[in-house]
Amino acid sequence: RSKTRIKRMKKKASAQVNQIAGKLHEKWCRDRGYAPRLKTTADGKEIDIANLDFEDLPPKWQRENLAAAESVLDILKSHPGIDTESAANLVHVGWLQRNRDWASPDQKKDYEDLSEKEKKKDRVVVRIARRCYP
Repeated sequence: RSKTRIKRMKKKASAQVNQIAGKLHEKWCRDRGYAPRLKTTADGKEIDIANLDFEDLPPKWQRENLAAAESVLDILKSHPGIDTESAANLVHVGWLQRNRDWASPDQKKDYEDLSEKEKKKDRVVVRIARRCYP
């Protein structure tokens, strides 16, 4: 079921959403220095998600980047001229809605109470989206 849902989600996703999602994955890989991040797929294969292009990732590992890209694009479209900090706050709210069940206590805080390191992650999402969405 999950693979089918992701395929439908990708089909509906605009080219901008796919572009943003891919760039978010690239940035994550670069920030890690391409250090291996091994994951086991549903069929038992071990893959290194930090050294795969976004389009080569299994749907399960594309999901959050697609959701983040769709969310930030919606924010930018519905709030023309929004400043980066306000947009990052909304990005964090959306991320929490999707990931609260497994987020660490530090990540569950309101945006203004996050560490600078955590805020930076949300700002990066906004900046990448702005480069893809004029």
